[in-house]
Amino acid sequence: MFRSVVKSSDNVTEASFKIAWNIAKAKKPATEGKFLKKYICGLCGITVFGMGDDIIRQISKLQLSDSTVTRRVEVISDDLLSQLLKYIASAEYFSLALDESTDRTDIGQLIVWVRFLKGDTFAEGMLALLPLTGQTRGEDIYSAMMSFFHGPGKNINLKKLVSLTTDGAPSMVGKEKGFIALLRKDPETPDFFSYHCILHQEQLCSKLRGGELKVTMDSVTRKQSILFLHTH
Repeated sequence: MFRSVVKSSDNVTEASFKIAWNIAKAKKPATEGKFLKKYICGLCGITVFGMGDDIIRQISKLQLSDSTVTRRVEVISDDLLSQLLKYIASAEYFSLALDESTDRTDIGQLIVWVRFLKGDTFAEGMLALLPLTGQTRGEDIYSAMMSFFHGPGKNINLKKLVSLTTDGAPSMVGKEKGFIALLRKDPETPDFFSYHCILHQEQLCSKLRGGELKVTMDSVTRKQSILFLHTH
């Protein structure tokens, strides 16, 4: 009887995690959990579906308050990051791509993508989204990155870094105080290749000659988007 109660509780918890995961994937607010719970209970109560009272009782046990859904999403996020860090630690090499932009509250946000070899295939994922609450100079980006790399539970081995892709902003590629220059001076970091993001180069090229290439750029971007949708 005790095992049965524990099993039932585990199933309810797992179900609430799956619902929280789908809410996050759909980019819906955490308050959607209460609505879904009420909706599912009402749906199960319709006699045409032949659902029993026991199923409705189990669904009513789902913990889907906005605070609970938020905690579930945070736990899932931490677990995904933990798995990604394990893959990076086991990989022989990895590469990074960085891009900095400003959100609607005028706070700089640095997005970091990582790519590595997982078995016989390449894998990639978002490694971090780091807020730059002060300035967005090369020193600030470097400081934020180092704090993340050496943060609790991270300890990413930068000796495995083989390439770094950024835009052409001075804060990234500045000869003396750009992020890449500062990273090259770090004794932990070996010689790595640095690249100017091809997407940024395409955008810059499309602005040449009074915008004559914009038509070509829009056509290429549209076809790339269609190809991406067909292949994914």
